[in-house]
Amino acid sequence: MQTIDENADLATAIGRLLSENTGAAFISTAASIAILRERTGTAVTDAALQKLLTEMARVRGMTMLFDRQKK
Repeated sequence: MQTIDENADLATAIGRLLSENTGAAFISTAASIAILRERTGTAVTDAALQKLLTEMARVRGMTMLFDRQKK
């Protein structure tokens, strides 16, 4: 189970990743998930990470490329 601090750290990391990609035509979910795992070491599932990424990108008006391979 994630703690509040871990959730906040993950949200901050997603926000930073999206900020780094401002102006990109789209954001790859597969690449973003790999980067987030490398940066945070999170144990959150890929599906949950994709949902968080999508929600935060939508608020910013960013386009997501859903290229994650489902396991």
